[in-house]
Amino acid sequence: MDSDKKKFCADLIFSDAVQDMAQNDCISISEARTRLISSVAYKALYDFETNLWQEGPDYLLDFYYKTIKKSS
Repeated sequence: MDSDKKKFCADLIFSDAVQDMAQNDCISISEARTRLISSVAYKALYDFETNLWQEGPDYLLDFYYKTIKKSS
């Protein structure tokens, strides 16, 4: 699959994950977007060698929360 298609898939996952995080954590969409963009999970999502772009938003959020716990 070419990188444009991978980016499109990653963008869809990111968008859904932002909405899910906002709802689950009772925060604004803007805050959820900021938290994800500044995370290791976001970098991994767009590093196509990790294949995280093939997973869904639930997987991305799980990865995000695991990386947050490790860093604290």
